[in-house]
Order: sequence, then structure tokens, then C-alpha cells
Amino acid sequence: MAVSIDAGSSPPVIGTPRELFQLHPPHSIGSLDVTPDGERFLIAVLDSDEMQQVVTARLNWAASLESRQAR
Repeated sequence: MAVSIDAGSSPPVIGTPRELFQLHPPHSIGSLDVTPDGERFLIAVLDSDEMQQVVTARLNWAASLESRQAR
């Protein structure tokens, strides 16, 4: 989604949200970035096979940092 912003008025005027692009299933966004000039989006698109890969979540990661600092 994107909105236009008129920062020259007081208070700033925010426009109506509009859709920038669509991704249709079975695709999903793997990662998203914007080019340095702000003109393009870089999107890693995952297909349905890639979406079924295992995800590992590290729980209580802050405690492992504390134990390393204590050494």
C-alpha cells in the first residue's frame, strides 16, 4: 500500500491508500527490499514448494547472549 503525503500544508494531508502491486497465490514474499534510489522494489517470491520448508525459531535467544557475555 502507498499513500501520497502533502507535507507543505499544515497539518500535512495524507491521501487515500492505494495498492502498488499484487502477488497471487500460491506465491508468497520471501523477502522485500527497496533500491537505494527508492524507485524499485526487489522481491524474492517463493513458490508453493519453497513455502513448505522448515523454519527454525530460536527461543530465549537473549539468555544465550547473556551467558556468552558472562564468560
